[in-house]
Amino acid sequence: MDKSPKSIINKIESVVTSKIEEMMFVEVNVARDNMQKPKLDEPITAVIHLREPFEGRFTISVGRELAISLATSLFNSENKKIDNEIVDDLTREILNILAGAVMASLLKAKANFKLGIPIISRGERPSASDSFFHFEIDGYPFLFETPKPELFMREL
Repeated sequence: MDKSPKSIINKIESVVTSKIEEMMFVEVNVARDNMQKPKLDEPITAVIHLREPFEGRFTISVGRELAISLATSLFNSENKKIDNEIVDDLTREILNILAGAVMASLLKAKANFKLGIPIISRGERPSASDSFFHFEIDGYPFLFETPKPELFMREL
């Protein structure tokens, strides 16, 4: 694999896009203006800490409306009420899957990594991680933050 930061960024975008599309059966697009963080209405943020092979964190932030839409779609919830617990669980699980998939795709084959337990916060997003990705799902922003690409480069 090419070890350039651009190659790592492209790989992360590809992994996130394909994993969400596979899990949620929605179309995911990389936002054209990937440098500006959009404002989220009633943001829900999940954070998971990376412990090994280096320290860092992964974060996703979504607006409540997108989170409910994804949960409704996934659980086919015509007969099930989508409450905060379901939305929080889904947000944590999406982050856990994305962080694991990114790590597995960027590290050497069979390399080990350790992730913490995802935690949820509501309201303001925590301060930014080192690398920010802006995706769109059904016109809503989906934000994903990772450790710096340079940290991954050392592990390739």
